[in-house]
Amino acid sequence: MAQMTQTAPQRRNWLKLALGLSVGLNLLVAGAVIGGMIGHDRRMPRPPGDFGLGPLGAAFSPEDRRQMRRESAQAGADVSQLRTELRGDLDALAAALEAEPWNEAAVRAQLAQMHAHAMQRAQIGEQVMLDRLGRMTVDDRRAYAERLRARLSDMGPPDDRGPDPAGRAR
Repeated sequence: MAQMTQTAPQRRNWLKLALGLSVGLNLLVAGAVIGGMIGHDRRMPRPPGDFGLGPLGAAFSPEDRRQMRRESAQAGADVSQLRTELRGDLDALAAALEAEPWNEAAVRAQLAQMHAHAMQRAQIGEQVMLDRLGRMTVDDRRAYAERLRARLSDMGPPDDRGPDPAGRAR
């Protein structure tokens, strides 16, 4: 009986350690991806102001992206402030991950803060994108749709979840 009570806490500690390492590795990968997005690698097209639009933003022409950054700055969206905020969020998360003892509530709170900031950036980006699309001609929107399809095909083969929202087979 005494042996069973000693084994259970050891398993729980191992599970906590494995979970912590898994979360840490996932966050490192996410940090590397985000760092690549905000870095100065000119080989990748810049998103329209770091608003998290992914392939939607990348499918805009370089001139559209430049104009969208200008428009977002005129509307009060300070891109450098958003980058600083993102870096601060990542630093705070790293500090919470390094804390001993493990404090899941602190990590959860920081992830929630990062989610809230990401949603703010996404809302700004969505509005800037909609404004830009609304000023495009039909031909410009069609060209954008083609670039978007090309971006999506560059992402790899579609999965087997059934038809996409437009009704095409995946």
